[in-house]
Amino acid sequence: MSKKFKFFLLGSLFLVFLFYSCDEEIATPEVEIVRVGPLGFLVDSSTSIVKIDSIVFQVLNGVEAILKGSYTEFYRIGGVGGSDEFLYSTPRCGNMDLRLKARIGKKPIGEPDTLYYTYLFNYPLNVKEAVEALYSGDPKEWLSVEARVHFYGISYYDLKDTFTVTHSWELRRVEE
Repeated sequence: MSKKFKFFLLGSLFLVFLFYSCDEEIATPEVEIVRVGPLGFLVDSSTSIVKIDSIVFQVLNGVEAILKGSYTEFYRIGGVGGSDEFLYSTPRCGNMDLRLKARIGKKPIGEPDTLYYTYLFNYPLNVKEAVEALYSGDPKEWLSVEARVHFYGISYYDLKDTFTVTHSWELRRVEE
């Protein structure tokens, strides 16, 4: 074989590889909430805001993400075997811009699990309307409200790929 033919063959293979490798799509981030603290809150009739001490996020599939904001849905918790009743939802609040780090590849031996966690501390949750609804109901039938906080964001690499991750906290009535 001549050198020109080898060069042509090698160049063709390189172009084919380049064509197919650049066409690969980046996956949508898979985010989960690993830990929260506290798990719920005791509220009295004067409570308007509760603070979630810590929320720990982890990206599962190696695609870094940006947490953009959140919104909350409040539900009256039904008794055993009962269904939850939707109360209201807060508007979307989109001013976080928190980068969620991701591990790419296998975890090296000795590397701590927490290295790729992202922490959100002292997250305020406005619960005034939920507490008012909770205390306006019959205490024998209605003891708690569930606050489902939906965090949403986008992929760090492709701004069109979005994700949502949800966690619930219980607001329990304190007998006065």
